[in-house]
Amino acid sequence: MHWLKEHVKSILVVAFCLLAFIVFEAFQQKFYAENFGNGILLEVSFWEFLMVGLKRWTIWVLLSVVLIWFAFRYPIKSNANLSLLIPSYGFIMVALLLADVAMAALLNMWELGQSGFSTFSELYYYFFFHKAPIILVSLMLTVLLVNYYILRQRVEVQVKRLGRLEENNQQLTHQIQSQKSSLSDESMVIQVKVGHRTKVIALDTILWIQSDDYCVKIHTQHEESFTLRSSLKRLDEMLPSDQFLRIHRTAIVRLAAIDSFYQNGRSYVLLSNGEEVPVAQAQMRQLKALSSFPA
Repeated sequence: MHWLKEHVKSILVVAFCLLAFIVFEAFQQKFYAENFGNGILLEVSFWEFLMVGLKRWTIWVLLSVVLIWFAFRYPIKSNANLSLLIPSYGFIMVALLLADVAMAALLNMWELGQSGFSTFSELYYYFFFHKAPIILVSLMLTVLLVNYYILRQRVEVQVKRLGRLEENNQQLTHQIQSQKSSLSDESMVIQVKVGHRTKVIALDTILWIQSDDYCVKIHTQHEESFTLRSSLKRLDEMLPSDQFLRIHRTAIVRLAAIDSFYQNGRSYVLLSNGEEVPVAQAQMRQLKALSSFPA
């Protein structure tokens, strides 16, 4: 029931198109009957043509339910899947075509009050060569529409899933940024394992961080150094950019710990404890922009 409510517009569009086709076919048959004979009695009215068409296409709709069920049960997913399904789809469509033609012939015999195998054969051949192409095309269109619907549903599910992932990612990013901005300088720390204990280093006590092979060495204002198993790049991404700057491929400094910087043959900064840390030429402009010290 929910599916019908959700797709009522699509169903009405398909029903309207089918009804418009039946009306057009009735006008066509009426025109042929009046102008070319076509083996049909001239006194047959448009309404009678329309009712016959409605009955025939009602038979088609009922029979096509089998094809629709099969298309939903075994949708086309890939080229490999298509090569396996083509024979099955072909067999079902041919079987439905023959059944539809046979039932149309029987319906016509019943309306004319006739019987006998010879009459059935004559009507069967007539309907087969007259209606088989349009019936087969309509069955093929049914398969295509069902598979298009299934594909669209899959795409919509993927789009909704990606939308939820993007929304979750934005929420997480916002939470991280909020948490990061809400932390004070004193509450932001780095934890370093020293033997069997964990040393907590406040960021405002760090002077600079030095790359040391596969680890980093954290130098503090208490003239202590601690080795942390991490990359300089990872720490650079984690540390607040308004407090720390990577000035060299081997060094990150805390901006507040810089006493002065120099460019006399080589570029380096002098820290508050008297240590000199090299500065890459590419970082000198950014260092000047962030630092209030004159060169």
